[in-house]
Parts: sequence; C-alpha cells; structure tokens
Amino acid sequence: MTKKTLYATVAALMIFPAVSAAAETEDSKIKTLDEVVVTATKTAETRQDIPNSVILYDQYDILDLPAASVGELMANDPGIDWRTQGDSGGAAQTIHIRGMSGEATQVFINGVNINSPSLGLAEMGRLPINSIANIEVVKGSGSLLYGTGAMGGTVSIFTKRPTKDRMDFTLEGGAGTEQTYRFGLENGLFFTNTMGYYLTASYDETDGFRSNSDLDHKDVSLNLVLVNGEKLDLSLYGQYLDREFGRPGVKPPSGTEIYFVDGVAVYDSDSASLLDRGGDEDGLLVLTANSRPNDMLNISLLADITSMENYNYLRYVNSFSVPVSLPGAESWTTNTVYEIEGNVDIFFSDKGDLLLGAEYIRYDWENESVDLDGSGERLVDSRNIIDADLHSTG
Repeated sequence: MTKKTLYATVAALMIFPAVSAAAETEDSKIKTLDEVVVTATKTAETRQDIPNSVILYDQYDILDLPAASVGELMANDPGIDWRTQGDSGGAAQTIHIRGMSGEATQVFINGVNINSPSLGLAEMGRLPINSIANIEVVKGSGSLLYGTGAMGGTVSIFTKRPTKDRMDFTLEGGAGTEQTYRFGLENGLFFTNTMGYYLTASYDETDGFRSNSDLDHKDVSLNLVLVNGEKLDLSLYGQYLDREFGRPGVKPPSGTEIYFVDGVAVYDSDSASLLDRGGDEDGLLVLTANSRPNDMLNISLLADITSMENYNYLRYVNSFSVPVSLPGAESWTTNTVYEIEGNVDIFFSDKGDLLLGAEYIRYDWENESVDLDGSGERLVDSRNIIDADLHSTG
C-alpha cells in the first residue's frame, strides 16, 4: 500500500465517524410532534395525554375517502355507527358512538353545538363537507364539559382557513346515473399580511333511484380571519344551506301498482308516497377570538347565532288498497340559538393549568302548522303556531 493510499484511508476513517456523529446529531433534532386535540378538555392537549379514545381526520383523509357526507366519512371506524332514516337523497343521517343513541353524541362546528334543540340530534347530511379542514371524534362521556347530551362522545368539526403565502383554488364537478350532478368551488388566500378568507360553495342534485327520492342541495360558507401571531387570532365564519327533497316512504308490497286519486298519482310500486316533501334551511354565524398575551395566559371568546328550519309537506292515505281521501299537513319548525362564551386559561409552568369560563345561551323554538284538504290546499282556519324560549347561564 502506498503512502498516499494509506493517508487517504486513515483520513476517511477519521472523517466518517465525524460525519456519522453529525448526522446522528441532526437526526436527533428531528422530532415528530404529537397530534393535538383541543376539544376533549376544551384546552389543547396532545393525543397521548387524553384518557378517551380519539379519532382524528384531516383534509387528506377527507379527500382519500369518497364520502358524500360527514357520517359516511366516519362509518367504517370502530365504535361509530352511521344511520340513515331511509334510502332517499334527503334521508336524515345521524351518528351513534359506542352503541348509544344519537342524542348522546354532541356535534360542533368551530366550537358551536349544532344538535337540534327540539330533537337533540345532529343531522349529519346537512353539513357541507367541502368546507371541513379536520374532525376530532372523542369517544366516551364528555358530560362534565358538554352536558348529558355527550354521554356517547363528541364530534368536533373545524372549517378551512386560508394559508399564508399560498392561494387555494379548487373547482370540481361530476355526474352520475339518475340525473345526479355535483359541483364544488373553493378559494382561499391572505390578501394582506394579517387578513384572509376561505370561500366554499357546492351544489348537489339527483332524481334518486326511487320515485319521489330526489334531492336539491345548495350550500356556501365563508371564513374571514385576522391573524397576528399568538397575540390575536380572530375568525368570523358563516355558512348557509338550503335543500329540498322528496319523502318516498317505505317500499310498497310486491305487486303494488300506481294509484291515482282525482287524477293525482299517490303511490306506485317504488314508493309509498309520491306527494310528501321536505326541506331544510340552516344558517350559522360564528365569531371566535383567541389571544395569548404571555406564556401564562390564554383568552378565548366565542359568540354565535344558529338557525335551523325544517319543512314538511305530508299527504295522508287511508290505506294502500282503498285511499278515500288525501288530507294532510304542512309544517315549519324553527330553532334559533344565541350563544356567547368566554374562557381564560391560566398556566402554572409544569404544574398544570386552571380553566375559568362563563357562558350564556338562549333558545327560541317555533312550530307553525296548517292542515291540508283532500286536494292539498291549505285550510287557513287551521293554522296553528306554538313557540317557546329558554335561556341558561353557566
């Protein structure tokens, strides 16, 4: 071996451990951050520190799974039961966690409870899925923080926000059988260093695969944000949904033929009703503010208005064999909720933290109904309106 070769070999042996040590040092600096869950305790906690079972979905999960609704997205996870009340486009969808009823699951959008105050259920088919950034599902009782309606668990949905130094734009469309169409639009950006927006809109239409199982669904959402580091994070989020659909009822017995009353088709071999209709009109406006002026203090504020209106047009048939009349009823049920909540989280170094909070909620409920005669006309004298309201503080 020549001296040059010997020197090169020795130099390589001396350099290699140094390079390896440097690489090891660099690798040791790379750490995987734990996923953070903010709803299980109403404060940011790492997933491993939460005693409850937690499922997290991000935007990539939502894109990878070909789900048309939030309920369908979660249907295959253990401990979650997605149920639909029928097979029509407007069929109600609910989530049941660990075998408990739908009333035992609380659903939130940006911290706002969207369970119907009159029914106790959250209708998962009425949520615009293209506006969702991530979802946190916490299984097990959350009644201490969220009341008895969270005995099964909670589903917390967080909507999309703009990303700095990037413009998001998505335009999608699709078509299928039974005159099914879907169109979607997303756009988000920061138009100044601190202010931005994220806009979503979608339209779904289908005739359904049964008579009177059609759906016409429209929704739009807008999230305006003002971000100045940890000092201030302000968001004003609004969403609106409007949909109309048929209520076909059960499938009639085999051999049933289409039946007419005074020239009006009442039912056929596919659907027990060709006349019943339904609709939903929902609105949500949420203001959230978060500020961390120093390492010991975090302040948050939530104020929102939620409106849920459900419409039903029902025609009654005395029997499948001999319908003698077609009376019915038309009704509108409206729930309006006003809420304001404030929280102060005080951190005591590594010894823990103290969460202080207060809230005020007001519920307004109204049901308006009117009877229909045999031809489907409203009987004006039968109009009836019932309303109620209550409020709670804590």
